[in-house]
Amino acid sequence: MTDFTNSKIWDESAVVAIMKVEELLKQQQIGVHYEGLDASSQKILEQLHP
Repeated sequence: MTDFTNSKIWDESAVVAIMKVEELLKQQQIGVHYEGLDASSQKILEQLHP
C-alpha cells in the first residue's frame, strides 16, 4: 500500500515517478494499492495512468 494522506499529486512528473515505483514493485510481484488520495490527485492519476 502506498499512503498519500496529506500528499498532493501536482503534475505529470509526479505520476511518472509513481509509475516507476509501481513497475518496480510489480517486478517483485508486490501488489500496489493507493490510499488517501484527495479528489484532484485521484483525477490526475487516473487521467495520466489509466
